[in-house]
Amino acid sequence: MKKDYKEAMKWFRRAAEHGDNQAYVNIGILYGRGDGVRKDPNRAVQYYILGAQKGESEAQGLLGMAYALGKGITQDNEKALFWYKKAAGNGNIDAMKELGAIYANGRLGVKKDPEEAERWNAMAKKAEEQERN
Repeated sequence: MKKDYKEAMKWFRRAAEHGDNQAYVNIGILYGRGDGVRKDPNRAVQYYILGAQKGESEAQGLLGMAYALGKGITQDNEKALFWYKKAAGNGNIDAMKELGAIYANGRLGVKKDPEEAERWNAMAKKAEEQERN
């Protein structure tokens, strides 16, 4: 089956208009990759912001990554950490793992902290186990 990203975008927009917060993530991803639309990292981030403000943990994690990498938005370590922690607090396993790596390696302006890294990694592992059951 052929993927029709333009059609997907149409439906994601409708879903977002009707309050589906995951739709903001999906729209942002399509803009970030350039699937069915012209690639536009700035526009992708705008959709991540909309989803993140509505409590969508995947959008929060993607916004954290955008701030960490300076992709589609000005690089900002503090905002990256804020959004990664917000996403992790809302159950986003990828954000928990990223925080583990950040503290293990001393990235984004934080000092290496093996204990904090292990705390985030343990949290991610526990969340993964709960997801499987």
